[in-house]
Amino acid sequence: MFNGGFKGKPNVTSSSFISGKYTKKEHHLLKNNNEWIRAFYSSIDYLVIGAGGGGGETIGGGGGGGQFSNSSFSSVSPGISFTVIIGAGGASSGSVAPGAYPGGFSGNSSSIIASPTIIANGTITANGGGAGGGYNLGGTSPAGTGGGHGGGQGGGGGAGIAAGTGQNAGGTSGSNTNSGAGGGGAGQVGFNSTSGVCGAGGNGSSWLDSTYYSGGGGGGARSPGGGTAAAGGLGGGGAGGTGVQNGFNGTVNSGGGGGGGGYRNSPVVEGAGGTGGSGVVIFRYLGSQTASGGTVTSSGGYTYHTFANSGTFIT
Repeated sequence: MFNGGFKGKPNVTSSSFISGKYTKKEHHLLKNNNEWIRAFYSSIDYLVIGAGGGGGETIGGGGGGGQFSNSSFSSVSPGISFTVIIGAGGASSGSVAPGAYPGGFSGNSSSIIASPTIIANGTITANGGGAGGGYNLGGTSPAGTGGGHGGGQGGGGGAGIAAGTGQNAGGTSGSNTNSGAGGGGAGQVGFNSTSGVCGAGGNGSSWLDSTYYSGGGGGGARSPGGGTAAAGGLGGGGAGGTGVQNGFNGTVNSGGGGGGGGYRNSPVVEGAGGTGGSGVVIFRYLGSQTASGGTVTSSGGYTYHTFANSGTFIT
């Protein structure tokens, strides 16, 4: 939303330029010299979603949803440039040598960087979701950095970890040998598994566009004996695989975690985990389009700039 409506180019040196708040003297000079292009944005809402973590192999745990970071900037001047970086989804465990049972890989962070700086510390970052653990008879599965971690199936599959606002821990699988646990989502912890019942991914959180983001991935299942693989959490979490199935990938640009891989007893098939969904960044302001960058849409009197890939948002 804009205040005023003067036209021109603001080239008056002022510490007020960064905030968009000018003194009466500066305003008078700019107006009289026809150097005012437009008044500041009273508010710009933003959402930054980190990428989801990849699921684990073989009755694997689901990957965690990426961090969900949202707030707003007030009194933003025209001409502010925001560099947008979109994190790639965490890789799946992949299919490796039989009996290796690796966990997945953590998702990558997404961020926005303003120039001139209007953000404390210059950058807003949403971390990637943690990795889902693989089948592990010998202890805890490796946790990803900065996110919900679906405990891998098997002896001490491991509790998930949580790091930062907008992330929750993954579930645990305890000592059962059949069913993987769910990855944590932005709005809910991942669900534990018991023998024969896989843990679902935790649900993500919704934003101002009424869309959910950052759901956790579901746990994978042994077949027969492990029941049915669990669903991913609301917000792009991938479902787990059953038997010969690999875990399903998290939804692109949702920050959803990948599902855990399945396992078939005979003949033996070890399912890989799903890949985490990539992150996303969205800006929103009231009124018609005046800024540039990303994919531009409008709804309910607001303009949205959605970044599925890295780019630049300019007010």
